[in-house]
Amino acid sequence: MTTPKTPWRMPRATVALCVLAVAGPPGLAVAAPVVETTSLVEATSLVLRDDVTPPVDPTQRRLRFSAVTRGAAAGNRIVPPPRGSTDDPTVAGGTLSVANAAESGEVVEVDLPASGWQTLGTAERPLGFVFRTPTSDAPVVLVRITADRIKVRIRGAGWTFTLDEAQPQEVLRGQRDLYANMNNQVLHLANQGVTINQVQKVYEVPKSLRQQWFNRGYHGSPQHNSRGVIQRCVGS
Repeated sequence: MTTPKTPWRMPRATVALCVLAVAGPPGLAVAAPVVETTSLVEATSLVLRDDVTPPVDPTQRRLRFSAVTRGAAAGNRIVPPPRGSTDDPTVAGGTLSVANAAESGEVVEVDLPASGWQTLGTAERPLGFVFRTPTSDAPVVLVRITADRIKVRIRGAGWTFTLDEAQPQEVLRGQRDLYANMNNQVLHLANQGVTINQVQKVYEVPKSLRQQWFNRGYHGSPQHNSRGVIQRCVGS
């Protein structure tokens, strides 16, 4: 979670709203709906943008996702498949899936053909794989998978995961209220002399916001983010 730099506006939205998977048969899965081959990882960054104000411009849709799993439990780490194996995306291709985290049933899947994948590193020292779209109008621009890291970039009208439904708007408003409260209250505490090393023990998210699933700590620790407010606005 990152603090918005501008006031919340509905036309372009930024929200931690989905779970994402990158898979090849039988599959490497990252932060995906729970299936037999899934490994859940914590997102480092997740940003979705959409234009929902008529006339809607679908070319403005964006999705950026990244995760770093160094230090995570063995079952929750990103491990590129071996070269030449049945999971090697340069051989079998892959699929990127994005699903609504609230289990609304909204799922978007995009094939990532083998022709778009390249290996990283050398045969003696393989580093992972990278996918770059083979056509200018394809929605998935980049998928990069290395040990303990994944990065995904999506854009354009070909991407059909939208934010114009009622539930995404509810999430946006809830996160807007969370960040507004955190920013205002943490700066108030800082003005009273609370330091960056003390604020995580003093600031507490209001219960009404804390109870909303999209504002819970696994989408970004309030303790960490409250320190970030002081770091950004005060410096120390």
